[in-house]
Amino acid sequence: MTSSIALWYEQTQDPPKGERAKVEVHFNLWRHLVKKEESNFLDVGLLIENGDEIKTLSLFLPIAFDLTEVIDLSEVLNDDKLLSGVFNDVVKFGAEVPPNSFTAESKGKHFLTFHRVDRDHDVARIDYDGGEAECGFQLTFNADFCRRLHGPGKHYMRLRFLLSDAAATVFSTKRGGEGGILVSTLWYEEFTELRFNEMRNVPKAVVARMEEPASKLFNVTAAHCFIIRDLSFEHVASHGAMQKMRRMEAHLWDGYLPKHLPDINIGNMMIYHWRANSAPVDNFVSLARFRAPTNNIWYYVAGVVLLGGLGSALEDFLSSRHWLGYEDESGAVADGGFWAGLEIAGIILLCVLLLARTRSSIWRRIKSFFKSLEGK
Repeated sequence: MTSSIALWYEQTQDPPKGERAKVEVHFNLWRHLVKKEESNFLDVGLLIENGDEIKTLSLFLPIAFDLTEVIDLSEVLNDDKLLSGVFNDVVKFGAEVPPNSFTAESKGKHFLTFHRVDRDHDVARIDYDGGEAECGFQLTFNADFCRRLHGPGKHYMRLRFLLSDAAATVFSTKRGGEGGILVSTLWYEEFTELRFNEMRNVPKAVVARMEEPASKLFNVTAAHCFIIRDLSFEHVASHGAMQKMRRMEAHLWDGYLPKHLPDINIGNMMIYHWRANSAPVDNFVSLARFRAPTNNIWYYVAGVVLLGGLGSALEDFLSSRHWLGYEDESGAVADGGFWAGLEIAGIILLCVLLLARTRSSIWRRIKSFFKSLEGK
C-alpha cells in the first residue's frame, strides 16, 4: 500500500532547445463496484505538452499482473459525452489522424490529440520482483509511439489496469468491523491511498533507471486523483483538502465501465476528487478513509439467544446451590464447593470470550459518553 507510481522519460540524443516536457496526470481508482466480484480498476491518463524531446516514456505501477489486463481507452472515449465527462468541459470528437490517433475539439478549436495504444507494438514491459516493497512492473512506450507526441498542442493517452482483489490491496487496506455479536450491524473501515513520484517509496531498481543520464522527470503541471465508490461507503477523513465530491451522472458516464461487469447503476456512485496544481508537482499523495456497514443480524440473534440461555443457566445454578455445597436427595448438605466454583468460572469465562470482540467498542462508547458530560 505504501509503494508509489512513477513516471519519467528518456530524452532524445539531440533534444530541441526549450522547456522540459510537461504532463498532467489523471488517476481514477474505481473500488468495489460489484460485491463478490473483481470490480476494481485503475485508469491512468497522461496529458502531455512540449513532448519533442521525448524518446521513450516509462510508467511504473507497484502491482504485478499480466499485460493482457491493460486496456487502451481511446475507443471508449471516442464519444462526445464521455470526452466531456473526462475533461469536465464540452469536448467533441474532431477528426481521425491516421493511423492511430484522433483529435478532440472544444469551443470550435483544437483541444488535444488522443493517441491509441497498441500494447503488442507500442509498449514493452519490465517486471520487478524484489520482495513486497520492490514489486511491480514498468511499461515503456517505444520511440515509434513517442514520435507521435512531438509537435505543437496537447497529446493524451489513457489506459485501464484491471485489478484483482489481491492487486487492489496495493492501494487499499481494510480493517474489520467491531462490535461482535452484540450489534446487528458492523462498520468496517478501508484506507485508500495513492502515491505518485514519491521517490522514497519507489523500488530502488526503478529509481536507478530514473537516474540514468538520459532519463528526465516530467514537469508535472497538475496531478488529479479520483476515487469512485458506491454510495454505501461513507467518506470519513482524508489527509488533505478535497477538491470536490459529487454524485456521478449516469447519462454522462454510460458505456465507460468494463464490459465484463454486469449492469450497474452508475448514478449510485460517488466520485471524490483531490488535486495538486502548484507546478511543478514533485510528488503527490492522496489518502482517504472510508467506512461501510455490513449485516451482522444472524450473529446478533445467535448471540442474544446464547447469552440469554447462559443467563438462565447461571440464575438456576445460583438459586439451587450453595457456595460451599449443595443439598443431596436426602436433604443433607454435601460438599460441592470445588465443582460449584469450577462451574461458575466456566460460565464466566465463556461470557468473557463471547464479549471479547465487543469490549473495545463498548469501552470507547463509555469514554465518549463521559467526555460528552464533561463538555456540558
